[in-house]
Amino acid sequence: MNNPVNISGILVHARPERAEEVAATLRALPGVEVRAVLDHGRIVVVAEEEVGRVGDILMAASLCSGVITAALVYQHEVADPDETITVDSSTPPSAPDTFCTKESQP
Repeated sequence: MNNPVNISGILVHARPERAEEVAATLRALPGVEVRAVLDHGRIVVVAEEEVGRVGDILMAASLCSGVITAALVYQHEVADPDETITVDSSTPPSAPDTFCTKESQP
C-alpha cells in the first residue's frame, strides 16, 4: 500500500492579462495540472500531492505575480492511490451510498 495522497481542486483568479503567464508558472509546480484557463483570468487547477502539502501549493499559487486569489474548492484524501473510484452517472447525486463504488486496481 502506498502513502495516502490528496486530490485537490484549486481555483486561481489572476489578472486577465497575466493568466497565461500564471498558468505556465503553476504547470511547473510538481503534482499540479492546469485543466483550464478561462475568461477573466480564472484558472482551474488539479493537484495530486502528499497529504499535508496542499497548503504549500495554495501558498505558492497565491504568491505568483499576477494572482489575485487562490482558493481550495475541492479536496479528497485517497488512502490507497492505486484505488479507483467509478462514478455511476445513472444514479442521482442525492443517493451517495450508491453513487460511487470503490475498486482496487490489480
